[in-house]
Amino acid sequence: MLKNNEINLEVAKLIDLLDISKEQPSQVNSLSEFKNLKGTSEILNLGEVNNMKTYNTDGYGNRASAFIGLEEGFVGLSTEKYKSFQNVVIKILEDDHINIKVDFEYIKDVLFDWIINSYKGKRINQEFLNYLDDRILLDCKEYLFYFKILALAIESSFFVGEVEITHLSEDKIQTKINRLKDLKGMDQEELDGFFKEFKEPVLACCKSHGVKNKAQKNAMVKVELAINALKCFFINESLHISYQIFDVDFNFNSTDFSSFLLESNEKEIDFNSSLNRIRGTLPIIIDNNRLIELENSGLKSFSSFIKNGRSGSLYLEIINGINHLGEITATRNLYDYSGQSRPHIPE
Repeated sequence: MLKNNEINLEVAKLIDLLDISKEQPSQVNSLSEFKNLKGTSEILNLGEVNNMKTYNTDGYGNRASAFIGLEEGFVGLSTEKYKSFQNVVIKILEDDHINIKVDFEYIKDVLFDWIINSYKGKRINQEFLNYLDDRILLDCKEYLFYFKILALAIESSFFVGEVEITHLSEDKIQTKINRLKDLKGMDQEELDGFFKEFKEPVLACCKSHGVKNKAQKNAMVKVELAINALKCFFINESLHISYQIFDVDFNFNSTDFSSFLLESNEKEIDFNSSLNRIRGTLPIIIDNNRLIELENSGLKSFSSFIKNGRSGSLYLEIINGINHLGEITATRNLYDYSGQSRPHIPE
């Protein structure tokens, strides 16, 4: 890992890489260069525009160049120079004190702002890492995230690691609605519609600190681990065809219906839909008696282990094992799973 003064020197060199163009740079690898493709075409391609900035992307949706409109034209980094820019971002994120709070995209945005500000001011007013610290201090917050858990019913709230498995009562929801009324000026009907999908399902709730996107990613890692740890105690149910094993909604894949067009001759052509449910229909129920049984069977130990997390290789191996077993438990066709299993290391 580079020292702070080395990082600041690397960053300062990026100012000299800036290009100036009178015309807006064209999109990289636009679909328009492929003349014979059928299917979804580009609806309107303006690049990615944000606060007068334009981020052109490659064929995979990754940023490939960055420019901002100024009086003298479009100032920024072309494709080749943007690669050097991203390499510096990677070096910055090697510092654990930074990458635990922010992500790749955040550093790219802040670094580009610093480069452009230094260019416009014709001088470096503040070394980048000090500038970054100030921005992080301004943007970092503690967030409380609620993620929906599907195919699970509970009688009482409980914790797995740092994640609370809970349910929002009508009173709690109304309290949040009243708060949003004051903050956003939204009306009751509009907010009722927004909260409707959070009234019925069980929720995974956890706190996470950082800039918004990084806090969300960290929260999703915590929730995924907690849910996988809980699933480890439902192996018997996973083998029973009647049950649907629960999962957090961002991991829940259930394509129950498919449709297709068929024809056998000139006189027969038809459109069909079919039900493809390979999972059961019964949710997992955790009443108070079952919760006590789970805690006595080891859930409490799992929860304490996760909450008092370590950074050693043995801890990560155990965490990988918990995630792995949890994923297997939620997979109906284990032959399919064997071909797509993967290690799962938290960020």
